[in-house]
Amino acid sequence: MQRTLTIPIVFPILFVLVAWTPLVRADDPEDSRKLLETRRCEGCNLRSVDWTGANLSNVDLEESDLFGAILTAADLSQTNLEEADLRYANLHQTNLVGANLRKANLALTNLTEANLSEVDLSEATLEIANMVGANLSGANLQEADLRNVRLRDADLRGANLQNADLRDADLRGTDLRGANLTGANLWGTNLENADLTDVDLCGAIMPDATPIRSGCLEMETR
Repeated sequence: MQRTLTIPIVFPILFVLVAWTPLVRADDPEDSRKLLETRRCEGCNLRSVDWTGANLSNVDLEESDLFGAILTAADLSQTNLEEADLRYANLHQTNLVGANLRKANLALTNLTEANLSEVDLSEATLEIANMVGANLSGANLQEADLRNVRLRDADLRGANLQNADLRDADLRGTDLRGANLTGANLWGTNLENADLTDVDLCGAIMPDATPIRSGCLEMETR
């Protein structure tokens, strides 16, 4: 009699479930205490902390984990957040004037009506972030990832967006006067009612995939 070999499938299923289940971590109380006492906490675990309205100006949070943190209306001006993880954080109406967010990860972050004037966001990830009504005047967004970002009615006057990736971004009604968009990728971007007065678009890819070449040769030969 021929026997049928039955392979149990429970273990593989459990293994897959365990392997793909995200680890849930809360903030480390010791790290929170260290920050409040010393005003610096590089590489700290501050996940999901609720510091609504807190004064965190001029603190050092380089490479810290602020995933899901609630920082609504907090003062983070001049704060060092280089390479920090701020994914899913709530920064609604937060003061980030002059902050260092170079290479920070702000994907899916709520930055509505936040003040990001003169902030350094070069090489930062802002994919799918909500930045409606934010103030980014004079901000450095060079080579930033702004795909699918919502920047409707935002202030980007004089901002540096050189080589930034703005594919499929929402820039309706955005004030871009005097901004630098050289080499930026605007494929699929919605620029309805955006103010592009004195914007430098040399080498940029426009929403219809048309590259801008006019004026570039003149700039290169100066």
